[in-house]
Amino acid sequence: MNYILFGKDSIASFSNTTKAESHKHWMLQLFLSLDGEMIIEVSGKPISFECIIINSNRVHKIDSAQTSHFTMLLDNTSTIGKQLKKVYLQNKDYHLFHASANMVALKNSFKKLDTMKILYYEIFIQRLFQTLNINTCVKPNYDSRIHTALKAISTSQKGEISLQSLAHLVALSKSRLSHLFKAETGTPLKSYLLLHRLRDAYSYLLEYRYDITTSAMKAGFDSPSHFAATSKKITGMSASNISKDSVFLKVSFH
Repeated sequence: MNYILFGKDSIASFSNTTKAESHKHWMLQLFLSLDGEMIIEVSGKPISFECIIINSNRVHKIDSAQTSHFTMLLDNTSTIGKQLKKVYLQNKDYHLFHASANMVALKNSFKKLDTMKILYYEIFIQRLFQTLNINTCVKPNYDSRIHTALKAISTSQKGEISLQSLAHLVALSKSRLSHLFKAETGTPLKSYLLLHRLRDAYSYLLEYRYDITTSAMKAGFDSPSHFAATSKKITGMSASNISKDSVFLKVSFH
């Protein structure tokens, strides 16, 4: 069973069935094994880990082999994403976290997990950030126009935001906004918009239980096949496999 959680700037899951083919995306991805070591391949290199974070735009693949684990996709532009990148990654492909006493205690607490108590998931994630010394209250120092664009994207109705509308909002040409966005955040604007469209589609699919076709169209994809191809390219998994045996949990975290 997969328990899927949507945060303000992230998508997370507790699972033992992650099997993703080689893929890459403009998000950071953290994996925390909850039952011994796991193996992940990053940029063609197999790595044994208990806790690892993968930098954005790095090819990776994983088969959890029935090992219980927590994984989180983190917005590259967010408070948490910026701190993780600055403190642990810089330009590295990945960073391995060693098993501190706090990390061991956090993993042990998972074994007492009651899936009916949603609050527990919130506490788990908050404690994970504390263990990694992440301050969730610090705001990234972006150009005011990028702040405006990011806010518009995060608060827009699903499928309704576009490069043209953002450019008009901040009084810049599309090319100038795209250049400024990449310079400020490190992420191409078109890729960022595509990630949000994919997230919206999965929100319709998992939270609202629409079928794949309806979810794709509501999120602004040209067709269900476009959604399917994007999901495979960005996550390494098909939309049908992600939605199968998955439970959506509505929780409050960054």
